[in-house]
Amino acid sequence: MASRAGGDLPGALQALEGALAADPYSFLALLSKGAVLEQLGHPRQAAETYRNALKIAPAPANTPPSLQQPIARARQLVEPPLFGSYYDRWEPTFYTGFAPRAD
Repeated sequence: MASRAGGDLPGALQALEGALAADPYSFLALLSKGAVLEQLGHPRQAAETYRNALKIAPAPANTPPSLQQPIARARQLVEPPLFGSYYDRWEPTFYTGFAPRAD
């Protein structure tokens, strides 16, 4: 994407939105749009775009090496960690073992 490589992120976003208007299921356009939104400081929109891209991502065996790192980044932002915030809300107690933290 020439606009992105040249540093014109708003222009790149506009080009990607045009590409997605023509083909809403373009994996590469969705993945690129997520990266541009992330760089523009729109994490929620980036995560939603990445989520849509991951729904149609190629199987790992069919993924070119050049896309493995961007896909991993998208997964990192979209998928919760195995032991994430759910466990962080609980603290040990003497009687029950664990209880909700009073934040």
